[in-house]
Amino acid sequence: MTEQDDFAVWLAGAVLRTDDRDVAALALQDIASQAGELELDAKLDEMRKFNRAGGDFGAEIIGPLLIPILVEAAKQLWAAYLKKIAEKTAGALADVTAKTVKDLIRAAWSSDNVVLTSELEAHIRAAATEQNLPQEELDRLIASLRNPKLGHELAATD
Repeated sequence: MTEQDDFAVWLAGAVLRTDDRDVAALALQDIASQAGELELDAKLDEMRKFNRAGGDFGAEIIGPLLIPILVEAAKQLWAAYLKKIAEKTAGALADVTAKTVKDLIRAAWSSDNVVLTSELEAHIRAAATEQNLPQEELDRLIASLRNPKLGHELAATD
């Protein structure tokens, strides 16, 4: 996996656990542990194309939608942070790793997460709209971004 993928899986997993979606977080970890760079994107593409069948409800519908939404939003946040780092360091990105960005996110989240939450929320809303995520599920995800448990999840995982 790329550094961006590693970061995206880490952040998406923390949001899922914060939202008490441990099964989805475990599914994400399983996909990530088995996937190389191309395989992760392929698995996420499969999840994005999930077809709802008559009688499907709950986890059958929501689980396959949340993982790619959160991973895509985290990838967008990664890109935004790399751009900010590049601007501040005159483009010196060669040594930026997932660990570097995770540390920056942890520090930002523990001190003032308002800007970071707003950025991630915007990316989640865009991905959720594209995937037609039900509004109540989107509201639940957004609420988890403001849950203090998310800061603890980010600090506790690597």
